[in-house]
Amino acid sequence: MPVYHPDGNFSGQGRVVNPVAVQKLAGTSQSRSNNTLLSAGLQLKPLEGLLVNLDYTYSQNSSNQEQTGLSFFEYRAVPGTEQLFPYTNPSSISLYNADSYQNAVNLFAEYTKSFNDAHNIKALIGYNQEYNKNSNMIAARLNLINQEKPSIDGASGEKNTYGSKTHYSINGLFMRFSYDYKGRYLAEFNGRYDGSSRYPKDKRYKFFPSGSIGWRISEEPLWKKTPALNWWTNLKVRVSYGSLGNQALVGNFGYLQEYYETETDYIIGGTRPKAIMAPELISGSITWETVNQSNWGIDAGFLDNRLTAAVDIYRRDTKDMLWDGELLPAVLGSSIPKENGASLKTTGFEFSIGWMDQLKNGLSYWGRFYLGDSKTKITKVNNPTKTLRSQFYQGMEYGEIWGFESKGLFQSQEEIEKSADQSRIGQAWGPGDVKYEDLNGDGFIDYGKMTVDDSGDMKKIGNSLARYNYGFNLGFEYKGFDLSMQWQGIMKRDVFLNSDTFWGINEVSGDRVNIINPHTFTLDYWTPENPNAYYPRPKFLSSGNRLPSDRYIKNGAYLKLKTLDLGYTLPYEWIRPMYIQNARIFLSIENLLTFSHLPKAFDPEDLSASAYPRPRKFSLGVNLTF
Repeated sequence: MPVYHPDGNFSGQGRVVNPVAVQKLAGTSQSRSNNTLLSAGLQLKPLEGLLVNLDYTYSQNSSNQEQTGLSFFEYRAVPGTEQLFPYTNPSSISLYNADSYQNAVNLFAEYTKSFNDAHNIKALIGYNQEYNKNSNMIAARLNLINQEKPSIDGASGEKNTYGSKTHYSINGLFMRFSYDYKGRYLAEFNGRYDGSSRYPKDKRYKFFPSGSIGWRISEEPLWKKTPALNWWTNLKVRVSYGSLGNQALVGNFGYLQEYYETETDYIIGGTRPKAIMAPELISGSITWETVNQSNWGIDAGFLDNRLTAAVDIYRRDTKDMLWDGELLPAVLGSSIPKENGASLKTTGFEFSIGWMDQLKNGLSYWGRFYLGDSKTKITKVNNPTKTLRSQFYQGMEYGEIWGFESKGLFQSQEEIEKSADQSRIGQAWGPGDVKYEDLNGDGFIDYGKMTVDDSGDMKKIGNSLARYNYGFNLGFEYKGFDLSMQWQGIMKRDVFLNSDTFWGINEVSGDRVNIINPHTFTLDYWTPENPNAYYPRPKFLSSGNRLPSDRYIKNGAYLKLKTLDLGYTLPYEWIRPMYIQNARIFLSIENLLTFSHLPKAFDPEDLSASAYPRPRKFSLGVNLTF
C-alpha cells in the first residue's frame, strides 16, 4: 500500500492502517514526569570499631499524560468511497495523572574487632522500613468540538472517569556475623526477619537465614612451604546456603475480597441499573514465596594470579509459589483462588577462567571466558491430570515446547487422501499444506486428551529455555592505546516464531485483517513450481499450518559483540601545560556484530517481532581529568 495517492492524499484501505497517516493526523500523546529524591544520613562512631548508621530517603514521582484521538478521512483507491478512520472516530481526549510516594528508613550498627592479629570478627544488626503509596486518575471524553484546541470542556460526548489508590509497607530486622582466622578459615551467618503488609496479619512475618563457610587452603603454612606448589598462588573452597523471601508477585491486598461496580445486563426504566459484583474466592493462607539456594564453589589462582579460575555449582528450590488451588465445580461460578501451591527446582553451574599479563615491552593484555547453564524442573503443582492446557505440570522441565512431527509439505491431493486424516486440527487441506506424522497410528492427527499421558500425535519438540550462556572479554593496552571488547551469547535454544512477521502473511482474526510488509525470507513458499519450499502455501486462514511442529522450530543460539571500545590516552607532557591530569580520546560501539540462525527481522535477545530493534550505537568522545 503506498503512503500517498497520486492526488496527494494519504492512502487507506479501511481496516488496513497507514502508519504515516496515523502519525500525522490521528492525534498526539504528550507526557510529563517530575521526580523528587531527598535523602539524609547520620553516622556515629561512639566506640572504637563501632559504627552506627541512620539514613532516611523520601521520593516522589508524578506523571501526567494528555492523549487525543482526532477524526480524519481515509481516501480509498476508488474516489467517492472516503470514510472516517475507524480507530479515532469519534474524536476523543483523555487525561491521565499518577503519583507515587516512597519513604525508607535504615538503621544499623556494625562492630569490627581483631584479636592477636589472627582472629577477626564483624557483627551487624539493623532495622529497615519502607512505605509506598500510589494513586492515579483518568478522565476522558468523546466528540471534540474543536479538534485544533482539544480539551475536556471542549468536548460534547460521553464522559468517563476512573481512579485508584493503593499502598503497601515492609519492615524487618537483619543481622550478620562473620569470622575469619588469619584470612584462612572463613565463616558468615546472616538472618532476616521480614514482614509485608501484603499478607494476612498472622502470615506477614517470616525468618530467612543464610550462611557460608570457606577455606583458603593456599594460606596454610604447609602449602606455602611446599616448593612444588609455588606456581599455585591461590586455592579457596566455599559452601553456602541461603533463604530469601519474595513478595513482589502478590497484589497489595490479595488476601482481601474485593467488590466491583458494574452494570446489569437488563434494562429497568430505560437504563441499566448499577450493581456490585460478588467477590472472587480467595485463600486465607497466602504467605511468602521462599527461595532456598545452596552453592559449592572453588576459586583458584596460578602464576601470581595471572591465571585465575572459578567454578560454582548450585541448586535453587523455589517453594510456595502462587498457583491455582484445588479444582472447584463449574457451577460455583467463581475462578479458582490462588494459593502457595507450586514449587520448582533449578540446578546449574557457572565457570570462568581468565588471564592477564604485562610483557617486558609494556604491552598489557587480558582475556576472560565464562560459561553457565541451568535447568529448571517443576516439582509441585496442582495439575493432577497433567493437562498440557496448563502452564505447568509436575515433573515438567521448564520451557518445554509441545507440537507435531512434520513429514514435509503435501505435494498432491492424492497424497492427502493416502495420509492420516488431519481434519481434527484444521480444515480445507490442500497441496502445499504441512503434513504431520501419525505418531500413535490411529489414522488421525489430533491432540488426544491434551495430557502428558494422552497427547495424541504431539510430543516434545524442543525447549525454549536458553542453555549454555557464555561470553568472553578481551583487551590490551600499549603506549597509550587501549582496545577492549565484550562478546555474549547462548549455545542452545529452541524457538518457535509464531508471528505474522515470520510467516509473511496474516491470519484472519474475526473481521480484522492485519496486513504487513513481508520480508524476503518469507518468499520461499510452496507453489507447484517450488515444491521444495520452506513455507507452506500462502493463505489467510492457515488451517493448521502454523501449529507448533519440528519443521518450524528454529535454532535460537547466537553470539553478539556487545561492546567494542578503542581509546588513546595522551602523554602527560602534552597536556600538563593545560593543567589537565589525564585526557583520553575514545570510540565506543554497541551491538556491532550479531551471528544468529534466525531471520534478520528477529533479534535473538528479544524474539518479539514488534520489539523495538536494538540500535547500533557509535560514541566518540574525550574524557578529561583536571
